Amino acid sequence: MGSDFCNNTELRALSIEFLKDYINEPTRAKGYCEDMSYNKFGKMPSLKGFIKKSELDIVVPWVIDNFSPKKDKDGKYKVSSKIKYKVILLLYIFI
Repeated sequence: MGSDFCNNTELRALSIEFLKDYINEPTRAKGYCEDMSYNKFGKMPSLKGFIKKSELDIVVPWVIDNFSPKKDKDGKYKVSSKIKYKVILLLYIFI
């Protein structure tokens, strides 16, 4: 479970704090999506008020620990649909 990414304690902690902040206060400037994504879908809506801090404390570390990004042949990161499904299911349970 997890990856080398999760073995870096400082990077893991920074990533958890970033994701918690982004979930509550998403902005295009904070995001890492390509322009095409923003143009088609806009920015993510804030989940502030929909998910409690205590829930974020459970969900976000799980996402970080289970997210193992892999690069495709073009050097772009890809996330497996299995991980996407788990994240959506977990968020659905909490929201």
